[in-house]
Amino acid sequence: MAKTMEKQVETELKLKLAPGTLPAFLASPLVAGKVLSGSNQVLELVSTYYDTPSWNLRRAGMAYRVRQTGKTAFEATVKMDKGLVRDGLSERKEITVPLKAAQPVVQEFSAVGLELAPVVKQEKLQPLFTVTVERLVKLLQLDKDTVAELAVDRGEVRAGQKRLPIDEIELELKSGSLKTLLTYVLALTENFSLSAGLQSKYEQGLILLGQTVRTVKQQDQPVGPALQKLLAAL
Repeated sequence: MAKTMEKQVETELKLKLAPGTLPAFLASPLVAGKVLSGSNQVLELVSTYYDTPSWNLRRAGMAYRVRQTGKTAFEATVKMDKGLVRDGLSERKEITVPLKAAQPVVQEFSAVGLELAPVVKQEKLQPLFTVTVERLVKLLQLDKDTVAELAVDRGEVRAGQKRLPIDEIELELKSGSLKTLLTYVLALTENFSLSAGLQSKYEQGLILLGQTVRTVKQQDQPVGPALQKLLAAL
C-alpha cells in the first residue's frame, strides 16, 4: 500500500440551482470567465459508506467512505464534523488514505494520528449505502490569492431498492480567503436562483435507511440573506 496520506480541513458551500438553469450558470462570465485553463474534469465517482452494526462511527461524529476514483484507484476517507454547518457552509476535518482494493481499513489511519480501532471496537465495518455521481470539476480563480473548486454532482444514493437523486453544486475553498469565496457566491445569487443544500450525501443516505438526521430549517431556502449574515460575522 502506498504511504501517501492526506489530512485536511474541508471548507465548502453546498448549493442547489433552480431546475434547468445549469447550462446558463456554467456559461455565465461569473463562472466561465474564472475557470483556470486545463482544470476541467469529468469524473465518475462511486462511494460506499460504512459503519459498525452498533453505529459506533456515527456516534463518534464520523462518516467513513470508500471511494473508487478510477479503474484501479481507491481511497478511504473519514470525515469528522467540527460543528460548523450553517447556511450552506460546512467545515469538516477529513483524512484520506489510499487503498489497493475497495475494502475498508482501520489500522492504516493510525499513521496520521486517527485511532479508529477504539471507536470501531471489535465490530466489523459493514456497507450502509452507495453514492454514484458524475462530477464535473472546474477550478475557479476568484482573485489573485483565492482559488475555489466548483463541483457539479449528478447521480443517486442507493440503499437496497431505495433511490434518492442527487443534483447539487459544491464550491470548496482550495486556497485563499473565505470572505472572497462568500462574496463571490453572493454575486452569483444576484444572477441565479441558488438555495442552500445543507444535508450531506452521508445524511441523505441515512434518511434512505430510516435514520433520524438533524433538522435543517434553511434547507432549500434562498442562500443570499444567509451569506450576508456570514460575511457580517467575519
